[in-house]
Amino acid sequence: DGRRWTVEFQDGQTVSGDAVFSSMPLRLLINSLEPEPPRHIRVIADTLRHRSVITVAVALGKRYEIPFNWVYTPGKEFRVGRIQNYGRWSTGLAPKDWAGTHLGLEYFTLPHDDLWVASEESLGDIVLQDLRRLGVDHTDLEHVMIVRSQFAYPIYDPGRERNVARIRDYLKQNHPTMHPIGRNGMHRYDNQDHAMLSAMHSVAHYFGENIDPWRVNTDLGYHEAGLLRS
Repeated sequence: DGRRWTVEFQDGQTVSGDAVFSSMPLRLLINSLEPEPPRHIRVIADTLRHRSVITVAVALGKRYEIPFNWVYTPGKEFRVGRIQNYGRWSTGLAPKDWAGTHLGLEYFTLPHDDLWVASEESLGDIVLQDLRRLGVDHTDLEHVMIVRSQFAYPIYDPGRERNVARIRDYLKQNHPTMHPIGRNGMHRYDNQDHAMLSAMHSVAHYFGENIDPWRVNTDLGYHEAGLLRS
């Protein structure tokens, strides 16, 4: 009604409040609003696309000494694009005293392409082929878990900056208590630090601080400065 929001969940439950902080994909947010935004705003929102990623977490019963947090695999012989070495990120990502290796094989894809819709059996065959090419013995494999992230990477096409700005301006003018936050909410390739900062800025703005959450991560260089006040 312009003063309060009501959010309806898939199970029919509703929650009301005087503001919304949304980390859902910006395109889905626009298409979820009632009454619906003007057609030109919905058309713009539908141009916002994402790159998806399938993460296959594998537990290997053998300790492989890998001195890196992650490794990119650009060779044409691989389907996997990047491998996360979870044990190098934190010892808490593997069981205590476990003499194995915990890896995450990341497959970059687009929604609904052949890899995205592949069965777990077919995907498992691809993973085994990649592991063999990496010199990993498949008999070391103890456990596998597959996670599909459809909205992993906002795509930066030539119209992204202009279209996001038009949606941002529409929300500011018509729904000032709607606060998009984070990588998906702002359709921006923020790292984790910047995504959290955007949420902190939005909350500060809600409580009356003269601060613009959309200014987080707008510089070309990486910054870890404090809040950016206008």
